[in-house]
Amino acid sequence: MHLQPNKNIRIERYADLSKSDLNIISQQVNEIYLDEEKGIWPTDGKYERTNPENLIQSAKSGELIVAFDGNQPVATIKVYNIDSKWYFGMLTTFYGHRKKGIAKQLINYVETFLKNNKVNKLHIELLFSPTLEMPHKHSLKKWYEDLGYEYLKTIKFTDVNPEKETIMRHNCVFEILRKDL
Repeated sequence: MHLQPNKNIRIERYADLSKSDLNIISQQVNEIYLDEEKGIWPTDGKYERTNPENLIQSAKSGELIVAFDGNQPVATIKVYNIDSKWYFGMLTTFYGHRKKGIAKQLINYVETFLKNNKVNKLHIELLFSPTLEMPHKHSLKKWYEDLGYEYLKTIKFTDVNPEKETIMRHNCVFEILRKDL
């Protein structure tokens, strides 16, 4: 099944986000990540994937890209550069808006933007726990592979984010995938 782009979706970089938008995005991203990475993070409030202040910084730096349906934010993606390598993360389609092709539209937006700026490779870090069942993550990896991303390597999560080691409930790894643009 090939999904056509959702024509009602507007994608914005440098979005002028209201306080309400920031709260909705933060709440949705945190809820979805806690759900999809169940067992990795504590549920007592010690972990959050993002917050309104982080989102403001990401928007100001041009890293945050938001999909809107009308005036309502419905999905996000963050694109960033580390050591001259481009990555995307925090790809989140909010509940009630999934299976409509919005995530693919966001990835296409990022890929086109980077290609137009002479970037030729894009990476994604997928978080896995070797000790937990994570069927959604395996489905997600397959989806990325279907989009042309290829496995590159595996690294320890704590090598990248050592500050989170004390709150993690399971050891994790990042599987790095890369696509030539």
